[in-house]
Amino acid sequence: MGLSREARVRSGFGHLYPELRFGWEAAEEAARRLADRIVSRQGYAALLKGRVLSEEHFEFRGGSSLRPGGRLSRMCDGRR
Repeated sequence: MGLSREARVRSGFGHLYPELRFGWEAAEEAARRLADRIVSRQGYAALLKGRVLSEEHFEFRGGSSLRPGGRLSRMCDGRR
């Protein structure tokens, strides 16, 4: 595990995400594939409803607390 944030679908939710691989993968890539599906079915406005990879359905590991450019990442949300 490097500096890259990784995600995997929690047990019991895999059937909702057929475009994602089983196990850990780069969170950025998983979010991109899921966002593509959301946009194709519901339009761009659907992406404004919340996080693409919800904590209810996904587990996360690794990564830095700051993204390039100093922006806060998920790990820092609410801890300002």
